[in-house]
Amino acid sequence: MTCTVQAGENHTIITIDNTTRPPENAADAEDLIQPFHRGDDTRMANRPGHGLGLSIAKACTDAMQATLAVSRPSPGTFRTEIKLPNRPTQRHCPQQKEHGHRPHARQ
Repeated sequence: MTCTVQAGENHTIITIDNTTRPPENAADAEDLIQPFHRGDDTRMANRPGHGLGLSIAKACTDAMQATLAVSRPSPGTFRTEIKLPNRPTQRHCPQQKEHGHRPHARQ
């Protein structure tokens, strides 16, 4: 496994390359982000796991307004790339604004 970090002016990119054995099918890389989806080769080899890791990572990157992409740049290599914004971004819940909800005060 190799991990590289590239810091740019507006974002930081974290790239993780991992060797897969046997080489997985390149066509299913994006499908692996779906919850409970595991590659055909992994299922056939009866390897442990539930297929949640990448979907959890995707939910986390979405919450941070970052991106997660997966690919197979060469046979036997699986790449995960996370692009994080360098500046904090503000998120708000539209429902709170529309309905005037406020956090509950402790008494």
